Amino acid sequence: MRKYMTEFCLNVYCSYKTFIPIEHIDKVNDGKQYNIYAILTKPRVYIKQGSIGKLGDTLSFELYMFKNGKKEQIAIKDFYLGRDTEEIEFEISDNEEQINITINGKNEIPFRAEWFYQQYCYQNNIIYELEVLYVGQAFGKNGEKTAQERLKNHSTLQKILTYYFVNNRDKTLFALLMEMTDQHHLSMDGITDVYQKSDEEDLAHMEQVLKAQHTYRQIVNISEAAIINYFKPEYNTNFIDNFPSDTHTGYKTYFDLDYNLLVVELDMELNNFPQIVLYTKFNKLNNPWEFIEYKLYNDPNRTVMYDIFSDSNEDEQ
Repeated sequence: MRKYMTEFCLNVYCSYKTFIPIEHIDKVNDGKQYNIYAILTKPRVYIKQGSIGKLGDTLSFELYMFKNGKKEQIAIKDFYLGRDTEEIEFEISDNEEQINITINGKNEIPFRAEWFYQQYCYQNNIIYELEVLYVGQAFGKNGEKTAQERLKNHSTLQKILTYYFVNNRDKTLFALLMEMTDQHHLSMDGITDVYQKSDEEDLAHMEQVLKAQHTYRQIVNISEAAIINYFKPEYNTNFIDNFPSDTHTGYKTYFDLDYNLLVVELDMELNNFPQIVLYTKFNKLNNPWEFIEYKLYNDPNRTVMYDIFSDSNEDEQ
């Protein structure tokens, strides 16, 4: 049963995002308010020494990586170099992580093995899987502190870097930086006419919600907590088992206002990039249209506000 004729949902979505190798985090300076971040990992990609062949204006070579202890090889064929590339020099770096290409004696251009793999996945509709290791936030007093500033001296990141450098050299680390924006949705059920609260109480509740001041700090807090609880990343400890909680002061506003639902959309779609899948052993987001959803109430008799649509569809069928 609906509690109110008019129910409210907090919808938070990722309005801007940057996905970047962790070692290049200091290069991000685009003015966006990245207050939430995730540390991600995947198998490191290498370029096989001695595998490069040139035919006309194209290169062919082999990539490889280690997945679950097994070596996986990928053939890159006919990589187009561009016109007027008769004179070309190329060299695979000692760590096999990039090709340095010089065309017609001009500047040397480095191409990372990871970039070739990303293009290969994009062109062949292969998913690009990333494991979520840690989720956190940076805020400061008024939201002025960004994720990239926080990560420069982050103890958990240093712990992850040390562990992976010593024990997981065949894994590479990335940072996902996110700016979150809030929308407030409502649904009104004027058909059922059966609610826990009276029309007068519904109107008073609606006025209370519409007049409320929502701080960006509360938006960041509840978004971070939801993402952590959904994925339960290996290096997080807070919010793993106790979200949502009506006693947590960081996002208590939405319980005080008696919101029905929280929806968090990460929307992991990037231009000219393969389909990203974020995962841990507990959960995953398979595509940009999947989202994180939590009820913001504990009453087992109260229904989700969007059930009105599924009920009407069932009646029509």
